[in-house]
Amino acid sequence: MNPIASDGFLDLLAEALRAGPVSPEWRSAVEILRQAGADGEEYRILLDARHRLEQGRDYRAVRPGPGFSKRILDNLDRDDDPPAGDTARTIALIAAAAILIAVVAVVWSVIPRAAAPRPGPDELNNTVFVQTALDADFSTAIPDGWRAVGGLALSADAGLRPAPVAGADPIAGGAIVAPSAFPADLPLAIDMACAVEPSPGAAMALFVTTGETFTADRAMTDREFAVTIQDGVLRVVDPDGHVQHQSALPSPSAAITLRLNETAALVALDGRILWRGPLGLDPDRHRRVGIRFLIPAGDGRSSRVRSLRIMTPAR
Repeated sequence: MNPIASDGFLDLLAEALRAGPVSPEWRSAVEILRQAGADGEEYRILLDARHRLEQGRDYRAVRPGPGFSKRILDNLDRDDDPPAGDTARTIALIAAAAILIAVVAVVWSVIPRAAAPRPGPDELNNTVFVQTALDADFSTAIPDGWRAVGGLALSADAGLRPAPVAGADPIAGGAIVAPSAFPADLPLAIDMACAVEPSPGAAMALFVTTGETFTADRAMTDREFAVTIQDGVLRVVDPDGHVQHQSALPSPSAAITLRLNETAALVALDGRILWRGPLGLDPDRHRRVGIRFLIPAGDGRSSRVRSLRIMTPAR
């Protein structure tokens, strides 16, 4: 028997048209009609079937149930347009993500980050100095570019030395400063060869300073690290004026080495390390290297500096 002509199908068709699309009755009725060869839009084939059945037998007219038209329209819109709620939710999520990214960027920019640790004394032992930045020989003359400061004149006569002092000032001082300053983050190895002449009260110093101003009488700066020789004793003096080390010179000839980096220094005499520790200079300011003499008035004897060489690592 043809299922379309049965009373059961009439009841199914009536319920399908009452319930509307996506109802189980609707799907069942459409499936039966498709199997019987019906073709076209679902609502149309259901209406055609109802029309034929109403013409062929005395059957009550079938009318759409409550909300049928709304279900039809909703079903047609569902496949083409996304729900308004989903669109609004997506826009809100994108806006929230943008705000969060902006907040993170601001926080990251204002939070102080830890600076990289600066090298200390241990790094000086492992630094290899291979490039010559300055090589000065004072055997006959002071090389070009060195700047004289202070009230004591210096000359090169078998080595750098001060001229004899006459006058009432008990101590006179003079220095020469290397032609160029060095950046603080550039490690330096300074080698000074000197001949020490015993002279009570006279002093000679290899110094490194961040200052640009020298006193007119003794060529001193307000902040410097110095290795001094006075009365046969070598002293390491920090920028605060404190003596960090002292030891007697073993012979009149001395080869002094001063190594330094941003924050630390190492002092050696004739290849033997005497001291290492904090440099005490501003780690962000350029440094200048100089040689200074202090002698009592009327003293014609003084120590001499034969040469000074500054080496740097390969860069």
